[in-house]
Amino acid sequence: MNTCYKTEEKIDNPDSRYYSKVRVPWGDVNCPYPHRSFWYGTYKEMFEKPHHEVENERFETFKDSDVYANFVGTLPIITVCKPASLRKLKKCSTKPLFNMLNAVIQSTLEYFETSRWRKCKYKVKEKLSGENDIFEYSVDEVVDLAFQLVNRLWNIADFEDPIDVTMLFYDFAFEATFRTLLLMDYEVINDPEKKLTGKIQRVFRTGDKITKNLIFHSHFSRIARRFGHQMDHEELMSFRNDVYKLIRTNWLEDETSFYLLNSIRDAMKGTDYSDDSETTKREHLLDDMTNLCVYFLLFGSHKVSTLASMVCYLLAKHEDVQEYLRGRIQDAVEFDNGCLKYRSLDSIKDLETIIKETLRLYPPVSRIDRKADARIRVAGDRLEIPKDAFMSIPVCGIHRNSDVYIDPAGFDPSRFYRDSLSKYEFLPFGLGVRKCAGEAFGLMLTKILIIYIVGNFKIDLYPLNNEMPPKFRPSYQGLLQIEELPLYFSPLKDSPFKMREITMGS
Repeated sequence: MNTCYKTEEKIDNPDSRYYSKVRVPWGDVNCPYPHRSFWYGTYKEMFEKPHHEVENERFETFKDSDVYANFVGTLPIITVCKPASLRKLKKCSTKPLFNMLNAVIQSTLEYFETSRWRKCKYKVKEKLSGENDIFEYSVDEVVDLAFQLVNRLWNIADFEDPIDVTMLFYDFAFEATFRTLLLMDYEVINDPEKKLTGKIQRVFRTGDKITKNLIFHSHFSRIARRFGHQMDHEELMSFRNDVYKLIRTNWLEDETSFYLLNSIRDAMKGTDYSDDSETTKREHLLDDMTNLCVYFLLFGSHKVSTLASMVCYLLAKHEDVQEYLRGRIQDAVEFDNGCLKYRSLDSIKDLETIIKETLRLYPPVSRIDRKADARIRVAGDRLEIPKDAFMSIPVCGIHRNSDVYIDPAGFDPSRFYRDSLSKYEFLPFGLGVRKCAGEAFGLMLTKILIIYIVGNFKIDLYPLNNEMPPKFRPSYQGLLQIEELPLYFSPLKDSPFKMREITMGS
């Protein structure tokens, strides 16, 4: 058996300043990797192209290998791309490589590697599953926000001027999540200044700075840990404290189990906090609930916004699919006498396949980072990845694998009726026990948003018949970052959804 961390080498570079030793994680094993350059390793290209595009190209180049590699500066990361090997990674931890430049985001991500989360995650995920009707009470609130967004678009839509809806969709998802979890408004939908969500997006739009930080950290870890820069720390910490106070005041002792946050609290209450005092247990519970809410508000809203934006782009590009979907939505409305009931959201199967195909082509998370908690044997046990090795799963590359998908670059929602895909070939929400806990909730928000956008507007590319892809930014934690996505939204005068509501009940 070949072991993946085996030797060290001095990188062959004439620049005498480059003195760092680079661990070669595959020794004499034939493990390919892209061209390495001074200082950047194999990451220089990440500053020139969006992360997911680079990942797609490298996956296509190296997909016949069981593993290939990248260097973040001097740090080696093993990329595992074969489905048979991915099974071995599903229980590995998701600890970030280095500091994420913001203490709130860093601590929120680190919570999901604590023993407290590991002990309650299955109960929490059960409460948040798509088979649970716990979201039903929140549909009216979400629809109210969808109406606000539609009315705003109606007021600003002009066929002569395109609209970049990415930020509008983020505001919708953030407000909908806040209302659903905490049953109150944060008032970002109609806030022209968008102070908080603007700060959040500013942090998410720092993928290039994050990558530079990772590279510097790989060379000078002690200096980086001591002098690491924090971005928008005070603003996001103030927001986290607001959420913390709201939960402590309104939710920690509330006996109602009907609402979503109470169900999460009850699931977390079963966590074994060992011999901690009651006061300490209470503080742990409060902190855990806050971390989960902040994660949904920050990362969940971004994923919903990105997904909904890319659905609109693909529907604008494929007008026949857009018209067909609009007809299926109208059929559902007419079937329910002018309203779309909560339990009917999943009945529009074509919407579900369109969302899945969008997730395949543009997954909101283009890669999954993992860290080996123990030795892992891959490639039919021929290779051994040692404990503590950093690994990645190239989600965007796997989703465009020509060995699995017919016409992998094409938009074909019907493939999800036709093809049988394993969970290792389609994994937009992650893998294994660390699969995204908010999957069902995020899909519910996306479906309602798309239903009301497509039902009220005809969506066109900008410029018309434009074949250029959207513009993306460097990635933050593998998140797909849309830089600019202008589209035309033309109001439909005969919309069946105008002044109508989604109602609760079956």
